Amino acid sequence: MDDRRTPFGGGMNALRPVTAHAKGAPVVLVVARYRDADDAMRIRQCLSQQTYRDTRIVFVLRTEKEVAGMAGDSLEVCSESGLITHLGKSSADAVLFWPDEGYLREAAIEKLVLNLEAAPDQNGVADAARGSSGLWLAQNGEAMTSLIVLWLKSQTEWIEECLRRKPRFFFIPENLIACSHPNELRRPYAVEQFFKKLPSRFASHQQIATDPLWTLPAGEIDDRSVLFLVSCLPMGGACKFILDITEQLKSQGYRVTIATTGYFTGNPNPWLDELLRIVPDVFILPHARPVELPRLIVHLARTRRCGRVVISHSMLGYQLLPWLRTELPGVSFLDYTHIEYETEYPNGGYALRSVNYQQLLDMSMVSSEHLRQWMVSKDADGEGIRVCHTNIDTEKWKPDADTRSRERYELGIGRKTTMILYPCRLAEQKRPELMCNIVSALRKATQAPFVVVVAGDGHLMPALRNFVKKQGMEDSFRLLGAVSLERVARLHNAADIFLLPSLIEGIALALFEAMALESVPVVADVGGQRELVTPDCGYLIPIRDANWEFADYVNVLKRLAENPELRQEKAATCRKRVAEHFRLEQMTTKFISILREAGLRHDHRAVPLPAKSICLEMATLAVDHIRVDQELGVTREIAYLLQDRATKAEKSIAKLRRQLDLDRTANLEEEENEIPC
Repeated sequence: MDDRRTPFGGGMNALRPVTAHAKGAPVVLVVARYRDADDAMRIRQCLSQQTYRDTRIVFVLRTEKEVAGMAGDSLEVCSESGLITHLGKSSADAVLFWPDEGYLREAAIEKLVLNLEAAPDQNGVADAARGSSGLWLAQNGEAMTSLIVLWLKSQTEWIEECLRRKPRFFFIPENLIACSHPNELRRPYAVEQFFKKLPSRFASHQQIATDPLWTLPAGEIDDRSVLFLVSCLPMGGACKFILDITEQLKSQGYRVTIATTGYFTGNPNPWLDELLRIVPDVFILPHARPVELPRLIVHLARTRRCGRVVISHSMLGYQLLPWLRTELPGVSFLDYTHIEYETEYPNGGYALRSVNYQQLLDMSMVSSEHLRQWMVSKDADGEGIRVCHTNIDTEKWKPDADTRSRERYELGIGRKTTMILYPCRLAEQKRPELMCNIVSALRKATQAPFVVVVAGDGHLMPALRNFVKKQGMEDSFRLLGAVSLERVARLHNAADIFLLPSLIEGIALALFEAMALESVPVVADVGGQRELVTPDCGYLIPIRDANWEFADYVNVLKRLAENPELRQEKAATCRKRVAEHFRLEQMTTKFISILREAGLRHDHRAVPLPAKSICLEMATLAVDHIRVDQELGVTREIAYLLQDRATKAEKSIAKLRRQLDLDRTANLEEEENEIPC
């Protein structure tokens, strides 16, 4: 690839990838049922907005007579019976069936094509979001022709043919089909069973795939095209930062692509839909086999002509740095970290990974000066680290009296009752157990009415519900579970106090939100929190002896609950501080400045890299680390299961022993009470 660079402020900033007419890119024949001219126009317009452009479309009518009636029309049409002939003449590599309802998200076809190209042993791939396989891409070949034709003719016959041929279909669980009411999507009849999870085919120390998925034309790198590598898209401050900076960069004319790299069970990407509302280029790479991930990352960077790659909390992103720099020599690499972990896995957290990989990074970004100093203490070069606070949109997050009244009414909280908001993941890091003990003590310490609203979910939620019920504190709590971003904003608007006794934080994003909406913070003095919270606008509680720390929280909350005038004074100061020093546009300006600086450093310094063969071996080991981690995960799950069964067995045995002891005792007593004849 030609890595000639464009000036930072210029560049192509193309809205579509350069795969539009790339030689070797798979040609996709889109098959859509013809209903009327307006519907055909809608489908063609939607197709023109797709990021993947090597497509053709044919509209299928039921009979040859209907086809004859369309003579002279600009549309490419055929009948159901003539589709098999049309497929043979089309020279298409794959066939995509257009969904009956809704429309395709802008990168839908590209995602299907990439996943199918990365799994050539499979016959087709489908979108299985919400249980629907109505959108699927099939390899166009002799083995699939009959199934392709039957899909439109009769799904019952299609199912029968699948049972006979047993094709290899897999699915990706994404929302590629969008519509006004997702629950109303028509689902194909009983076809989901034929689309399975992609077989792993993962051997020990399997070398990564290195050949390009297809040939790409040479082109200039665009410094206004940015690729983010993240582990996943969970609810939380780190992902909210990705949402905010993506939207801000897009508004400044940048093209943003996001790729996830972490293999997790369950749903690790609850904010995927939120991100897709901003940009279409969000790729969940773990849909593919791990050995394909390095090649897919390089492909995304090249098709989008990325001038910058930003790693944010992606372990694989760091581990692949030597290989990525070898494959993308003209690209500047940066990272962004939020927090340090001294003891948790991975030891030191992503911040220590940033320190250890610093020579391969053109610039590092951190969310606080505290984190920058921590990294310097670990022997990082401070000249290569820049602070970029996560900040907030103060125009969007501003107090509204009507919203406050409505939300408090819905929660059943009176105007004179102090509302304390605790919005976070219910995990050990946020110390919900300490929060519960604080609330229990506060109930005894003050007569002032208050309610604690818990907005968030996590594995400690059952324990929290159990504690509240056992202590009879239902009147003091509102346990809402996971809530939307919009609901979070309304809750901050309604709250008087923001409580967060975290064990570890960078600067909690919820803290920015609370202060912007005039909620007084009572938070742990950890991480970079003191860079935002000053004595005139809130309270920082130092982590120290458990009894003293506990008493500090109770005393501060008691004072605020009993003194509404003090709350109002500090609330106004909170809003003023955020509006003057932590606005979203200030963050954006700083972020773009660091991107520019990284480009300059890239052009004026040599990055020490080992031989390409060694970089390849390092990438292979990085991917093999995924295999080991997955196998350990399975082993842990089996161990937990066996331990659970052993515990249940021990309880059953103990119960039987107690029953035997009771029976023996009863028999002895009966013998003693017998009267001899």
